[in-house]
Amino acid sequence: MSLAYPAGLHVDRNSLGPGRLESMAWHVERPNLAPRCLPLAGVDADGQRSLIWVNHDQAAPDGAMKERWFAVPSEVPAVRLELDRVSLPSGVGSSGAFQLQILDAVGSAVLMSASFTPTSTPTDCITPSLAVTAGLSYRARVVVRSGATQATFLCGRLRIRPVGATGALYPDFYRLDVHPALLHGSSEAGYEKLTAWRNPRHLQMSNLAYYALSTDADVFDVEYYDTVNRRNGNRSYPSVWADGEPIDPVLPVAWNSTTFSRVSVPAARSTVPRKIRVYSGPQMASPYTASLVAIRGENLGVFPVGIYVPGASMFEVTPPRARVVIAVVDSKGAGAYTAFSGMTSWQLQMQRKGLEFMTHGSGGDGLVHLTGTATPSVAACRALARKILAHRPDEVIVQIGRNDFANQKTTAANVVQFKVDLANAIKEADPRVVVRAMTYTREVTENDVAGTSWDAQRDVEAAAVAALAPWGEVIYADSAWTAEAAAAHNAADTVHPNEKGQEKMTAICAGDDFPFSPIHLPGLFTWVKAGFDLPGGAVTGTPTGFGPSPPALTAAGTSAVTGLLHVEVVLGGPRGTARFDWSIHGGGVWAENNVLVPSSGVVALGATGITLTFPSATYSNLHYWRLPLGIGQAVDRSGNSRHWTIQYPGSPAAFEIDGLNHAPAISFSNILQQYRLNGISLAAPYALFAVFKKNSTALGAIIGRTNAGSGALFYNNTATSLAFSDGAVTRQVTGYNPLVAHAAGVIVNGASSAILIDGTSTTVSLNNVTVTGLTLGGDSQSSFPHDGTILEALAVSGVPSASAVRNLFRRFRHEYGTP
Repeated sequence: MSLAYPAGLHVDRNSLGPGRLESMAWHVERPNLAPRCLPLAGVDADGQRSLIWVNHDQAAPDGAMKERWFAVPSEVPAVRLELDRVSLPSGVGSSGAFQLQILDAVGSAVLMSASFTPTSTPTDCITPSLAVTAGLSYRARVVVRSGATQATFLCGRLRIRPVGATGALYPDFYRLDVHPALLHGSSEAGYEKLTAWRNPRHLQMSNLAYYALSTDADVFDVEYYDTVNRRNGNRSYPSVWADGEPIDPVLPVAWNSTTFSRVSVPAARSTVPRKIRVYSGPQMASPYTASLVAIRGENLGVFPVGIYVPGASMFEVTPPRARVVIAVVDSKGAGAYTAFSGMTSWQLQMQRKGLEFMTHGSGGDGLVHLTGTATPSVAACRALARKILAHRPDEVIVQIGRNDFANQKTTAANVVQFKVDLANAIKEADPRVVVRAMTYTREVTENDVAGTSWDAQRDVEAAAVAALAPWGEVIYADSAWTAEAAAAHNAADTVHPNEKGQEKMTAICAGDDFPFSPIHLPGLFTWVKAGFDLPGGAVTGTPTGFGPSPPALTAAGTSAVTGLLHVEVVLGGPRGTARFDWSIHGGGVWAENNVLVPSSGVVALGATGITLTFPSATYSNLHYWRLPLGIGQAVDRSGNSRHWTIQYPGSPAAFEIDGLNHAPAISFSNILQQYRLNGISLAAPYALFAVFKKNSTALGAIIGRTNAGSGALFYNNTATSLAFSDGAVTRQVTGYNPLVAHAAGVIVNGASSAILIDGTSTTVSLNNVTVTGLTLGGDSQSSFPHDGTILEALAVSGVPSASAVRNLFRRFRHEYGTP
């Protein structure tokens, strides 16, 4: 076996899924519950490389997990999970237990669960086997926090191991993961981003994207996932080519399902090793409705997922040209104090994502030294631009300049202009290159320099570079952590990032999850967020039908899960003949396919608790229905178990699968849709924050009171003002548009109180009234509804620091696209 870098990171032995837990493939649709994972470059006591540290910051929210789907080939009667080399990290004395679980496709039923507690001795954690059904999909899950107990551990890869399997590929085989870094002809970036994984069953890619390998295997398997199979000409099917010619027949795929196909290379193809290409099928929009296209950014079509090669065979994966990124950085960015000599963790982690990543360290007085002048201009930056472009980069990250004004070699204003001029000089020489300016990371103690505050300098630089959009971008590296946390977690010497700090910088650069989370806020009191982990509630309403006059399908029961129910007829006819597919994920991932509509018309949807009733009618395969499932409870992610319970179970708020920036939302339309938090005592000073969008300019609450005198009211009181009332005093900020999505908050601290809209703070004076009840989605005392969506809300005991507030609003911008 020979593997060109980075292909070796995406090959797993004897597993039905990719084993790298740090991969975005293991986030599925719950990225905000995923614990942070730090890839390690060192070698353990047994000489094993590539261990990762799961939950390395030990700040995972309640319910934190890694999860992904896997499909079962016909030759597999049972599976088990195996997590390699589990042990306590160096310097960590103990850890809570974690669980390895297998669930049904919907995620409502745990079919197998085993608990393991990490120790100082590396141990392979193996679950009991679980009988599975060929052709069905399941979920593998690693749970690292349940309640107040959370686990932190080192591990290798996780195998979804077939048990008792038969056939040519079992029991010894390699699974080659069709990862975006390895695809030729893909329109997606060659590293992992949330936007590339909106449907966790496949990667988004362009038509005719292909995976290339050389192998001496005569027989191998290919795994495809088909969302909506559009067949336009014979070669629009997914196909495999050997030595430049297609292998016939083309591979069959099943509608909205995962298909495993065995490929036999004709004997006439005598070249060994054979040059194999595995092509994607067609991807396009649905011809009968545009509404399906928007669901979670779904691309419709056929996507390769994995390739299964016999273990005894020789193979070599051929990756495409890697995306080249040059980082021109000071000692902070270059990793002056990282733990491993000879390489930075930033460089290593970016390379693991499939980039050709190089750092050009220019500490000291970088800009002045490299350009030879303290006065910025495009002409002065051209020589430096040519030096950078000699490597033919696709992207240039610029972080140099901090020391130039800190050491007073030039002015703070000149450093801003230098970065703009350098960006323009690069663009002038090579227009295809994207230039991204990285703001300075946060130090433990940041004293102002020459009358310029660090925060002000960051904001001015960000604004200047953002004005160069779309080819000029900003990376907010300072938003990776707060000043309070820098010393303990992210800085090696109060200035330079350590391994954890570099990992957070990597996440920002690669477009991963935002590294700062509300869970890091000291005094976090309660935190609710729309997402797929919300429990379901009573099913109310009638599914909305689409297509040529579809009959009125009805749904009833109490749902065990929250999501967007999508039911689509795939074979027309009367009851007893018609068949349908159904999905809780709005069509992004299908739970069951080709389900028969019985003569009675009554169908139970697995373990969801939902029952469908099909009226007597003749169905067309263009009929489909959609129903947002109600939310039974707003779950507290702070770990304090302060859950917001539904006030009127018969009137749950609706789940909106595709809200701001494709993030899920809670959708409110009337005063009865309320979630209450009673029996609390939140004394001033405290802070409230929310991300929301209203559907009208009418008066409406964002966070309200459960009853008279119980809490605080945060609401828009006119069409142009946002207000806060503590029962005795009302303060407002004008110039606010409720029809635009906002992240807003209030800090209640007497005369030093403030109302914040999208990060801009207005000082107000408030009474320090203790809060004993809060309501999400309306105000019970004055009957103010919330007509619109709420995506996130939290309460903090005490006054958050200025850096924490900056990080919070930047996270909101990153995730939801708020101003």
